[in-house]
Amino acid sequence: MARPRKLDAFQSAIQSIGAQLGQALGEAFTQAFTQGIDRGHLSTPSSAAKGRRGRPPSATGGAGCKVPSCPRKSVAKGMCQNHYAKARRLKMKIDSLGAAQLKELAQDGRVTRFK
Repeated sequence: MARPRKLDAFQSAIQSIGAQLGQALGEAFTQAFTQGIDRGHLSTPSSAAKGRRGRPPSATGGAGCKVPSCPRKSVAKGMCQNHYAKARRLKMKIDSLGAAQLKELAQDGRVTRFK
């Protein structure tokens, strides 16, 4: 077993201050938990109380996708998530899509890919 080291005056003072600080913090935490936590001073509600994040859903339930023969709800720029992502992949100008571009978005890419 190793011998205990001798501490000089500075180290012993630091240790006593640490012990006093630990005791004071322990008492403060015990007092806070026994009295309960006052949430009245919090300005924002908790994340569980907020509910859904982001833009609230539309009152009409959302329009349909503007691509022909697509039954899904529109998410962005009048298109569903799949067609919006496909238009972005194909680098189309989403704000001004013509009939030919909408027809191209309606085509299933798997048909040509797996022949």
